Amino acid sequence: MRNRLRGLTLVELLASTVIASLTLIVGANAWGYCMTISVQQHQTSVGSQLARANIERAKVLGWANLPLGTLSGTTATHTGALEYFSAVGAPLANSTGAIFSVQRTVTDTGITVSGTTYTLNPTSKRTVTATVRTMSPSKAVVSMATVLAQDGV
Repeated sequence: MRNRLRGLTLVELLASTVIASLTLIVGANAWGYCMTISVQQHQTSVGSQLARANIERAKVLGWANLPLGTLSGTTATHTGALEYFSAVGAPLANSTGAIFSVQRTVTDTGITVSGTTYTLNPTSKRTVTATVRTMSPSKAVVSMATVLAQDGV
């Protein structure tokens, strides 16, 4: 009787190579996608903390102490200066090395307009919006807002 042991054929070798290659390609793509999602989640987390802290600072300043804005019809808007932060949310003096920027906008409604100026009255509402953006590329990460009233109502 003849020994019928045989090795791999060329077709079997090619098929296993294709399967192994596809598995590696899919795995590498999945790893890249997971890394992208991880970076986005980190940016959203830090950005949310920065926006929330900015709004809380506005609340501490209080309804009457926030800066007045530029009048446009029956509303007024004040756009604050950019603040810069590191990847972990530490404040920076300027944009050098910054990963995030935060900008506060205060929009006043229910105001009393007198010519080119306005005053707040007891029914005025002040909407404070904090927008966090990445520096490069410049894209909005998160935007949060709250409405302040004179008596907190």
